[in-house]
Amino acid sequence: MNELGKRIVFGSLYVGIILAAYYAVHATGHTVYPLWVLYSLFVLLAIPEAARLLDVPAGRLYAVAAVWWAAAVYTLPYAMTYLAYHKIPDPAISLWGIWGIAMAVYLWAVAGGKVHPLRFTTALALSVVPFVSALFLDMTIPYAGLFIFITLWLYDSFAYLTGKYLGRHKLAPRISPKKTVEGLVGGAVITFLAWAFLKSLLPHNGQGFAGELGLTTDVLAHYYGLIPVVSWVIIMGTLGDLTESWLKRRAGVKDSGALIPGHGGILDRLDSFMLTATATAFILFLSVLTVKFLSPETAGL
Repeated sequence: MNELGKRIVFGSLYVGIILAAYYAVHATGHTVYPLWVLYSLFVLLAIPEAARLLDVPAGRLYAVAAVWWAAAVYTLPYAMTYLAYHKIPDPAISLWGIWGIAMAVYLWAVAGGKVHPLRFTTALALSVVPFVSALFLDMTIPYAGLFIFITLWLYDSFAYLTGKYLGRHKLAPRISPKKTVEGLVGGAVITFLAWAFLKSLLPHNGQGFAGELGLTTDVLAHYYGLIPVVSWVIIMGTLGDLTESWLKRRAGVKDSGALIPGHGGILDRLDSFMLTATATAFILFLSVLTVKFLSPETAGL
């Protein structure tokens, strides 16, 4: 099988796994468990690649990342309850225990100068934070993660085609020589048009999987505007892609791994999504928190 054939086959498999996970959310009555499984898999696959890029021991990173991932996932429902009702349930005292364990494991990993603290912390954040952020997004706005995935898939495809045939001006030649300004602009414009077309096709009654995705686009368009949201995803996705390219150049490798034939490693496929999910979750968390604190009920007005 040639390189293009590999990209199509294994790229389709990768997309199919993600779509199946989100469909399982719908099929199981909107439980978040299918996404926990999906993102837990991504964490496990990202760890050795992050360790390679940051030059830290993979074994220690596995140990710490597993505990921190478990602690973060355990914490999410408490965070959601706090944002919804401005109070933390009584069992939240257990959070002190699990985060105490997580911090102890982290200190063990970096103790004695055997591991570079900054590189190890960066690898840990790279392996865990984006996927916790994605879970938070999907628990706050159903299918928000899927919206990001679809937007980035559209943009990556159209930016590649536009850049291949029309690209003249390099976007960041020292970091990623193949990316062009024409690819960025052309990919963005066609992605806007594609989403406008998809939105017109999706039912907006909340019935079935497609209808629920249609409601998500309605929520995003109503509160934030579809063009600003798509623009945000494209900008963050491009920065995420360039960041991973910089890490690979620094490490002296072409790909983060060889997990997906024709595509490289899992980080090569998820780099755009990871920064987008992290930045979006951070902004959403701050905005929800701000609304809570400024509301008359919370402010005591």
